[in-house]
Amino acid sequence: MAIRSNISGKEYWNVLASATTETGEWGRKVIEVYMTWYTFFASSNVLALGWIFGTEISPDVKPMLRPICFLFTGLNVLGAISTAMVGISVGQLVKADGQAAILHGLIIWAAIANGIALIGFAFVWEICRRKLRIK
Repeated sequence: MAIRSNISGKEYWNVLASATTETGEWGRKVIEVYMTWYTFFASSNVLALGWIFGTEISPDVKPMLRPICFLFTGLNVLGAISTAMVGISVGQLVKADGQAAILHGLIIWAAIANGIALIGFAFVWEICRRKLRIK
């Protein structure tokens, strides 16, 4: 999917710097809050998974960790759904704005990449939950 534009390189950066409509401001704020949440949540996933898979877990603790694995699985699935909603909503905002329409492809691809990462985390948490079964 190629993005075609009649805008030169210098004008492209001017468009990015000057999108100051109220709708543009809301879209920018949504993306800012979303990316802050995503960065924190992805980091939390990596740290927690690294701790669980990187340490020997005593049998006494395993029953307490299984609900945490289940919770993270659910939160990651819901996060992937939220990512799709943010991508679609903000993507439509910039598509409707003539000047910022050039960013539509970037927003959609970022939403797809983040959604795939969250589904991947959910899959690994499910593996973790199964690993913690009491034998």
